[in-house]
Amino acid sequence: MRLATVLTVSLGLSLALLAACSGEQTAAEPGAAVEVAPTPAPAEETAGVATDANTLTPEAISAMMVGTFHSTEDEKSTIDIGVDGVWSETYEGAETSASRWRIFPGDKPPEGVTETFTPASRYLELTGADGLSYYEMGVIDHDGFDMFYKARGNLLSYARVKTPG
Repeated sequence: MRLATVLTVSLGLSLALLAACSGEQTAAEPGAAVEVAPTPAPAEETAGVATDANTLTPEAISAMMVGTFHSTEDEKSTIDIGVDGVWSETYEGAETSASRWRIFPGDKPPEGVTETFTPASRYLELTGADGLSYYEMGVIDHDGFDMFYKARGNLLSYARVKTPG
């Protein structure tokens, strides 16, 4: 849902900017309101506003992901993401599993990885008892994030429960 909103806003801004830059002038009717596209604020000024993760640095994404989150699809699923690189997953009634995590740009995948990545995208790598898993990052803000499991392409969404500190 957040991804659709971001895409709609991005498309609207793109069309407005394209029209403004095209050099074409259209006559407005007297008294008609003229629509002006706002200039997007830098990511630091848009806290709480959903942002396409591909527009952020891996460091900025990593900082935004630290905390405790619930799956928006299953409240029994919780993840704790630590600044220390530890990703802990808990499912109600089951044992907690821990992995190492890191974010990287698609044009600079981890050394030795043979997977294919989209150069403009940002990815999450989880290294756990089951091996390596990769997720393409979607939309992120202070309240949560979306990601796509690379092996199957399914969308996973998480809402923030707790900020560290």
